Amino acid sequence: MDYFEALLRERAEGGGRYGSVNGSTVSLAKMMIHKHGENVLDHYYITGIIGNPYDSKARLAVNKVSGIERAIKEVPKSTIPDIHEYIKKLSLIGALDHPNICKYLELFEDEYSYYFVSEFLTGGDLWDAVHDLFGGFGGYSEETTATIIKQIL
Repeated sequence: MDYFEALLRERAEGGGRYGSVNGSTVSLAKMMIHKHGENVLDHYYITGIIGNPYDSKARLAVNKVSGIERAIKEVPKSTIPDIHEYIKKLSLIGALDHPNICKYLELFEDEYSYYFVSEFLTGGDLWDAVHDLFGGFGGYSEETTATIIKQIL
């Protein structure tokens, strides 16, 4: 099954763009569910490393109830220089909803770290794809770059 078909089916089975929080209907497309004080390990089995971004490690996780694979990224609070600016960024991340942008679904927070739960995408890295397609640095024109960016946007 095509990735986007699976994603649409998953969102439809999960109640579409709306859900219930404390008995109130809310738009899930405009929010990331914040689970302050809940342990991410109570909800997910966390397995191997799937990436190594400069500020933290992304890990593959499986939801204990649904069995759906997710990516989880841990960001230690001690590495965040300005917590107020970081909270603004969290609000922006939670509001993103576009088929070409990885959706952040949940945010777990404990005393020491934030844990971002997102869709697990297996298609690879855009940088690697462009690099492989055009043979490295400088192998593509400004026109080609503009076409790629237009397709992304």
